[in-house]
Amino acid sequence: MKYILKLFALFRASCAVMVVVMMAMVVLGVALRSLRIGYIPANEEFIEFFVALTIYLGAAPLQQEKGHIRVRLVTDFLPGRLKSLAEVVAWIFFLIFFIIILWQGWEMALNSYSSGERFQGVVLPVYPVRFGLVLGCLFMVIQLFVDLVLSLREFAAGEQRR
Repeated sequence: MKYILKLFALFRASCAVMVVVMMAMVVLGVALRSLRIGYIPANEEFIEFFVALTIYLGAAPLQQEKGHIRVRLVTDFLPGRLKSLAEVVAWIFFLIFFIIILWQGWEMALNSYSSGERFQGVVLPVYPVRFGLVLGCLFMVIQLFVDLVLSLREFAAGEQRR
């Protein structure tokens, strides 16, 4: 678990760096165009590349912090044990969903790598983004499994998280 926490910290730091790089690229691109100096070739493609990696690599650390949006419209009115059961069912569905994304993402990443797929208009390969999706989903599945186990323990003990 200690290594996963360190890896999540690395994901957070890399996401922060990518956001700063994206901001700099946007500002520089806009400034160059508005001053009519020129433009940065493939600027948008690089930004799209970083956006995708930021989303994929940031999902699991955000889940660990329970930072994703949750709609509690129904579960707030459930009694304690039933609320815990609803959490268990939700984690199961999320886990299945992300396992499917992981599986299909892996297939797409392998296909992208073997075919030499490139972004349109630039010589940048697509497979790093696809493998970023796989890596992010793998750690999201691990985190969701941890959340499921914790929710099962709470349900068995009759407790509930706030």
